[in-house]
Amino acid sequence: MQSRSLVHQFLPDTLPSEELAALSEELSLFLFWHFGKSSSPSPYIDENAIETIYANPRGNQLRVIWGKTNKQKVIQEIYLCDEADSSLITSLAIQAREALSTNQETEMNRAILFADNTVTGYFRFLDNFQISPIPCNWNDQENCARPGSRPFILQFSTQKSTSQHIHRYRQRKRLNEIILLLHGLLCNCFSQKHLKQDWVLVPQDDSDFESKYLYHGYIPGNDDRPLDRKGFISPEVLEPMEQIPAGVYYSELQTSPMICDDSGFRRVPLRVPSNLTRSLKIYHSMDASAKQQFLRAAHWKKNSSETNEISQSLSIFCFFAAIDSLLPLPKQTGSCEECHRPFQEGQSKIFSEFLEKYAHPSSSKLKKDLYKLRSALVHGNSLGSQDLHQTNVGIRDQKLSAQISSMNTLIHKSLVNWLLEHGKKT
Repeated sequence: MQSRSLVHQFLPDTLPSEELAALSEELSLFLFWHFGKSSSPSPYIDENAIETIYANPRGNQLRVIWGKTNKQKVIQEIYLCDEADSSLITSLAIQAREALSTNQETEMNRAILFADNTVTGYFRFLDNFQISPIPCNWNDQENCARPGSRPFILQFSTQKSTSQHIHRYRQRKRLNEIILLLHGLLCNCFSQKHLKQDWVLVPQDDSDFESKYLYHGYIPGNDDRPLDRKGFISPEVLEPMEQIPAGVYYSELQTSPMICDDSGFRRVPLRVPSNLTRSLKIYHSMDASAKQQFLRAAHWKKNSSETNEISQSLSIFCFFAAIDSLLPLPKQTGSCEECHRPFQEGQSKIFSEFLEKYAHPSSSKLKKDLYKLRSALVHGNSLGSQDLHQTNVGIRDQKLSAQISSMNTLIHKSLVNWLLEHGKKT
């Protein structure tokens, strides 16, 4: 292996750790797609570093050393193996710099997502993304009130890349980030229906059913609505989404209220808080570590919504994981005189103080009950009776259902208030 590191041929010399971490991730994908093979990460000399080897059938190999800078995982060194073609690697480095460049043009992307409530108006966040209703000629089951069943259009911009792999990666990463942001800031469940196969019952001409193994999926129709100069569906043909004062929106649990008309029960249209734009601006102003912390909490909130029908116990466990994602590190309160090991704040105290600060629960008994439930679930000492017996016969565990509702309110308030608190610091 040659002793001279080639990292500066692949990555810019000076970059903030946040940008360097993002480019390092893209570079690792670029190298994998070029070489077609990489070894499993293995320990390196430094216990905090990891070594990855990229190799192709022609004998060209690169050794990539990962480390941490300001708590961000980044590529620190790149070494060329002795047998490798140095001119080929030099050419590859030029291609990589072009593919990873953030000076490319932006591109407007479109995805079909699904929400609990019908989207009847549009919401745009700067030139970043826009939520729009589907055209009136697209298929939408108006009478269906099932969570996550109502299609809508999400348009979002990403930076292009000379590499199709990097380009698609940026699209997927940005789409997932927006979905998690919507979960973290809105009282709704948002998802992207991935194509998969399943057994379904298909009606036949003789009023009977036949079992078939078919693909899930939603096929959008043609959308000939005009676009504005940024490529978004023009606001001239859309109505703005209803905005509710933030204090009202977050003051009580938003459980997708139902209305009843001649067509039957259905959910009211999707609404947003009046401070949604401000919250999104705060998120984008935070450093990478705070962004990741918020997205981790939003991820668990999303999983709680998606697993509620499968398991009440799993759903509430995901709520606790969301809160744990935001908890501060325990403070040292002293040390043992004999062994000198540090004393730290108890997890129960940290949990209670966090909810008191960000969720403002009205009952101290509620906090104690929730922490007891958290301990019971984590240690396997508790499980909802319906989950244990795997039956839908009878009534769901009403006590656990009430606790899920309480947790839904708490985590929603906690996420938003935690984010707003970061806005005061900037």
